[in-house]
Amino acid sequence: MSLPRYPVDVDGLMSAGAEGIAAIRAGLEAKKQQSRAAKHRCDYCGKEDDDKKPLQACTGCRTVRYCNKTCQTAHYRVAHKRDCSSFSETPLCRPFNPKLILAGCSYPEVPIFAKAHVDGMGCWVSPSGSIDCSLAALPGSRIPSRNRDNMSMEQLLAALPGAPGRFLDIRVMVQNRVRRKGAPPMVVVGKCIIAISSARGTPQIIEGNLPGEVNVKLQDWNGSVTPLFLKLTHYNGKEVKSGERLAALKDDKTTSVVLHQGDFVIFELQYRCGGPNISRDFEAWELLDHIFVPSVPYDPAFSGPWSELLPRAVEKDDSVCEVRAKVSQELVDRWFADYKQKGQDAYIRSHYGEARAQMIAAGNNALGQHMAMMMDMAMGGGLGR
Repeated sequence: MSLPRYPVDVDGLMSAGAEGIAAIRAGLEAKKQQSRAAKHRCDYCGKEDDDKKPLQACTGCRTVRYCNKTCQTAHYRVAHKRDCSSFSETPLCRPFNPKLILAGCSYPEVPIFAKAHVDGMGCWVSPSGSIDCSLAALPGSRIPSRNRDNMSMEQLLAALPGAPGRFLDIRVMVQNRVRRKGAPPMVVVGKCIIAISSARGTPQIIEGNLPGEVNVKLQDWNGSVTPLFLKLTHYNGKEVKSGERLAALKDDKTTSVVLHQGDFVIFELQYRCGGPNISRDFEAWELLDHIFVPSVPYDPAFSGPWSELLPRAVEKDDSVCEVRAKVSQELVDRWFADYKQKGQDAYIRSHYGEARAQMIAAGNNALGQHMAMMMDMAMGGGLGR
């Protein structure tokens, strides 16, 4: 008995792939051009800089740039005094730009689901999941530093296409805008950036452990979830490459970073928020109440384990600055509306463009044909002989 044939449209797959790659490159170029325009035009007089005299950023917030001290002083008096400390705008940073909407798309590339500031420390929170809204199937699987060597059979099966995901990726930008005279730098401990679930969400987040899963979800208090994986990706707008020794990074295990006034960092974090009935990004986001970002004044004399930094600050003088960024469910609903109302294809088209949608559809079609062929071979005895 002959097996059914599964013709793959190679030409269509190649064409969709080429168009998708071209769209990605065009998006990167658009981000580059917009970033350059923002960094190379004075926010007061509009004058462009030149190679001989680059614009200077406001050291307090890094959201604006000026061609000289006169423009900076004038702009500060008429508008920027309020904006500098309000955290209304994110620092200029190409990978975290909530104003950028790619050509052919209807939504910004980086939506802000939560933001807050307290005593000069502030943060912005954005989703960092996959293009199809699926939660990650493996811890750290979408974080570049993940080591896939020596994976168990259970891990390999979990990584197969269609396997339900359980791990939510988010991105958090944290900045120090403390303006008090003589104020010390602040230390942000990435390992202590916690996702707090709502009262409704807590029972759903804590259910459904996988076989052999021990202490993966850490409910420290009130439905809190600590990050399973985190990575410091950017410092003051520049990518932190693997193996790079960053002076501001004081401890690798806890990802403790010292921020002087105006300094900012971007963390990629991952939380165990999925379960038997939760496998999409929006389903996990709908269960969250806020993101908790603590920081403490930097003490150069501190020599103990960095994991004890926050408990020590609480016990000693309660100097912890607690920023609680409330998740806006209205913004979450707005961002994922196309997916929930019209499906995955419509969501990808409106958020990432027509070419990307065609590339994903062609790839999924080819993958489906391949999986069907493998199943028929297995059922017909074509495998294992």
